[in-house]
Amino acid sequence: FAGGMATLVRGLASAAGTGLRAARRVTGLEPHAAGWRVTGAGDDGERCVAARQVVLSVPAPAAAELVAPLGGALAQLLRGIAYAPLAVVHFGIERTAIAHPLDGAGFLVPRREGLALNGNLWMSSLFGGRAPDGHALLTSYLGGARHPHAVDWSDERTISALLGALGPLLGIRSMPSMARIHRHRQALPRYHG
Repeated sequence: FAGGMATLVRGLASAAGTGLRAARRVTGLEPHAAGWRVTGAGDDGERCVAARQVVLSVPAPAAAELVAPLGGALAQLLRGIAYAPLAVVHFGIERTAIAHPLDGAGFLVPRREGLALNGNLWMSSLFGGRAPDGHALLTSYLGGARHPHAVDWSDERTISALLGALGPLLGIRSMPSMARIHRHRQALPRYHG
């Protein structure tokens, strides 16, 4: 979406018969009449709303806590889903400092390469307006199930490792003008069964 993932939320919230209550944490879910009662807490206290249908779009551990009073078996299954950690790293680099034409979407790294880098997406090639003129935005993914420890690396080590891997592949000839690192401890659900 041109405006980011918030575009989806705004679109759903503006649909007829839909109400959005932002900045609330759902604390309870229970069957009620012809649907559900959802309890949420915010800065103005706790509030309840009735809904015909509920979609849980939260990580498995949070979903487990919400459904535990409804069914222990479902909560237990949700608690059993393990997650792999991931570091998502964004580099802003002057376009002239990258030899590769960036004429695609990016690449994935096979396990046999032994790199902590799982893949790299060329965001400014995929989506307009993601980088200033004359720059490229590259997004890398480190860690996952193959190298879960990479999420704990220092910023310096993360940047150095990425430039060491990306430099020869893309012909990067200078340091990024911008680097942002986001660490997600529970990023990738690892479904078993």
